[in-house]
Amino acid sequence: MNSLLTLQVRLGWIRLRIPLLHLVVSAAVAVLISALGQEFQGQPLVSPWWLGACWLAASWAVALAVHVTGHVAAARLAGDGAFRSALWIFGDIPDGYRLPVSPVREATLALGGPAASILFGGLAAILWSWARAGSFLPGFALLGLAAASLILGLVNLLPGHPLDGGRILTSLLFYLHGSSSAAWKVALAFGRLMALFLLGLALMLLQAHPATAVAGLWLGWLGWSLGRSLRWEHLRLTAATVGRTRPAASLIGVQARVQADQSIGEIADTLLAADRAPLALVLDGDAVIGVLAADQLAPALRRRVDEPARRAMVPIERLPQVGGQEPAVCAFEALLDSGAPAIVVTEGQRVIGALALGSLSRLLRLQQSAHSTAVADKSG
Repeated sequence: MNSLLTLQVRLGWIRLRIPLLHLVVSAAVAVLISALGQEFQGQPLVSPWWLGACWLAASWAVALAVHVTGHVAAARLAGDGAFRSALWIFGDIPDGYRLPVSPVREATLALGGPAASILFGGLAAILWSWARAGSFLPGFALLGLAAASLILGLVNLLPGHPLDGGRILTSLLFYLHGSSSAAWKVALAFGRLMALFLLGLALMLLQAHPATAVAGLWLGWLGWSLGRSLRWEHLRLTAATVGRTRPAASLIGVQARVQADQSIGEIADTLLAADRAPLALVLDGDAVIGVLAADQLAPALRRRVDEPARRAMVPIERLPQVGGQEPAVCAFEALLDSGAPAIVVTEGQRVIGALALGSLSRLLRLQQSAHSTAVADKSG
């Protein structure tokens, strides 16, 4: 995931990554749901529509915080030294690459979030039933919290990755059959089917009648969110399996090298035409002094086209380092722990390249290429 499109939040031993694109799209969906609800659903619960959007967003934010707190509490009970997770609008995905996992421990951690959401939602619903007759505003706030928490908890119990129900299904399959990677692949397949089903159902509802547009938009939002998170979960599984046998140096590929005094304008065309999430090593003579990523070019170009690369780069001393022969999974674990945009790969005292989270895509392609070659050899 692009470092400039991801917000890093650290609270002691808790580390969260928040994809900003996901956040922006979700805010836009909340506004659309409120506007369409007022237009087609008769008397709206909240008027005007922008106030309804704020009510939806605030209710969901509190429900999401409660959900994550449930996972954090379960992690503390399990004795985890740190809690790392990628936050998305329907829950969170653990930022871990360790396989195999303990089935009982994984199921306990997965149940923490839905359990907290359902308990909190049930409590809010009980309080709402008491408060709605006497006080409008507190009762209305409790209604939003109850609905958001119960929806969040129940949705996360669906049996497919990256939802908590998918993690529970993975734990059950691993317990029954003893293969964590195979169990993960089955849960990922369930997740893909659910995402496709939700998107198809959303299209049907959007086309059926204006009155069903709100439900269609909500289901489409869920399907889109699920699909985006599934891609990250697939890469995570790839790193946890293939990344243990491939050295970090094998993922570098052809990497651009630019001089520190070269202008951003000269570098932009080369770097932007490179592979996914490209990186360039910035040199001062023959010595590597920093790393320049494609996502750092846009703000630099807005400032000055002739700005030198040394002004836009991330200095090498601010980046973590990993040996080229160490497993690729170690590089990505160190990268997530540090929160840095890239990790430097070394060979002895010499820098041979750098890796970003986008390099996981290259690992996935290497896995697919190796699988295709094995199938061709077998059939031949």
